[in-house]
Amino acid sequence: MNRTQNITLPVGQEPDWELDNTEQDACKLKGIADSFVILQSLKQSREKWLRSTFPKFSSRSRGGKPADAIPPPHTMYNRGRCTLEIGPHIFMDTTIFEVHYHPVFVPPPSTSTSSASAAAPRGTSPLISSLTNSTPTLINQVNAAALSNPTLANLIQLAASGNASLDQLKNLGLTIQQLASSSGLSLDAYSIPSTVTSQAQNTATAVATSAVSVYQTKDFDIVIEFRESPADRWIFPRGPAIGNFTPVPGSTGSYGDLTLSTRLPFEQRTKVASESQPAGDARSKTPEAQEVVTFRFIGAGATVWDSILRWIGPQDKVEENRKILASTNTPRKVYLGHRVAESALLTQIQNAAVPAFSTRLLKPTTEGSSKPKRKAAPRKPPQLPPPPQDASSMRQSGEPVPPPAKKKRQSQPKPMPSLPKIACFACGQTDVPLIMGGRYCRPCVEAGCAIDDIPQVGGSRYTYQSPAQVSRQNSSHTPDGRNQPTTISKNQAVFVPYTRVSASETSNVPTPNTEQT
Repeated sequence: MNRTQNITLPVGQEPDWELDNTEQDACKLKGIADSFVILQSLKQSREKWLRSTFPKFSSRSRGGKPADAIPPPHTMYNRGRCTLEIGPHIFMDTTIFEVHYHPVFVPPPSTSTSSASAAAPRGTSPLISSLTNSTPTLINQVNAAALSNPTLANLIQLAASGNASLDQLKNLGLTIQQLASSSGLSLDAYSIPSTVTSQAQNTATAVATSAVSVYQTKDFDIVIEFRESPADRWIFPRGPAIGNFTPVPGSTGSYGDLTLSTRLPFEQRTKVASESQPAGDARSKTPEAQEVVTFRFIGAGATVWDSILRWIGPQDKVEENRKILASTNTPRKVYLGHRVAESALLTQIQNAAVPAFSTRLLKPTTEGSSKPKRKAAPRKPPQLPPPPQDASSMRQSGEPVPPPAKKKRQSQPKPMPSLPKIACFACGQTDVPLIMGGRYCRPCVEAGCAIDDIPQVGGSRYTYQSPAQVSRQNSSHTPDGRNQPTTISKNQAVFVPYTRVSASETSNVPTPNTEQT
């Protein structure tokens, strides 16, 4: 998301005040849609919520530049995501964090020795008197041990605030005695068994009170992160606030809508801004009037409500905050001039509200990605062939004429050869058994259609006759002494010789001795 240009928009004390303005003609005013005042106002308001309303908690380094906000040592817990609604603005997928700060060790002031010596007359037992003589050393040792022992640090906090129980004070006193013994104070040398428990408690309270002054902790904070700017995280400052949680029906209280009302500008934000300004500027600038603003967390989980409930405080503080918010005076409202006449202000608003070119993201992205974009490799423009030159000019120049470019021969698909048809050569029937090399069927061979394909030798040519044909032929012949009837079996075929037309065809073939059957 690009930064929106901040423009001072025209405002007035009443709605539609620009129509009654005597300084400009109402006929020359542009319409609401053509003035873009509402659009620019919403853009500037959203940009302010995203980048300047809340104090910054942390930020990421960008482009080799160091981060402009570095938080103190802390532990962060992600409490969940929800939709944050602030007036007309809706921020989807806003992440809520709970930040706990680590205890910070602050060196004790130089007056600690004198205060310890002043407290010495109050101790009457040898344990307390020996403790007061070495309070700075023991306090430093206890603080050093508390940095690596969270249980000891918690006991010190409880004892200093007066909320520690009797058993906790006993444990803290015994721990301090062990630390004192290891430092060479030899507290065990005093034999007062009846009063050792009370002495341990007094020792724990005294050391804890001194340790808290140099071992400071900070209350936890609520931190939010917007999806539109994931590189920055913002603190929700503490102040008078009240909240309410409404579970969604059927959710068994696991999530619902959360409302949080507080005052703006935030007191912590105003304090930080005033401290960062010079003394002269701080005096001349009057503080902004505060007003009550309600934040709505839609679809927030029970963990978010638990964090905000502890952040607000106990019930008595909630009642006090409710009275403070009720007594807050609402500042006087101002109204935008929705219509603007032809002027430099109108041109500036139109240029800021409407981009110079239409942008449409193919894939929605989030701001803050520091990954450098890869530059596209430059492509070489295609080289065009030189224009053809006249033959006469080529002859005059004396340069050899390049041969014409050969045209690529277009490949044509080869025709697929048709499969041979399996059929009789004489009658053309298919799906019948074939003989004589798979060329003729038996009826055609018996009918004499395959005589030309029978190999012939000598000067005779043979014909194939069935037994029925031979018997009919013999019965039709007249008896002349040359043709005698012959008895032929049913399965016997007869070959009848006859003279060939041309003897040259078989001149090289030996003539066999033929016998008439």
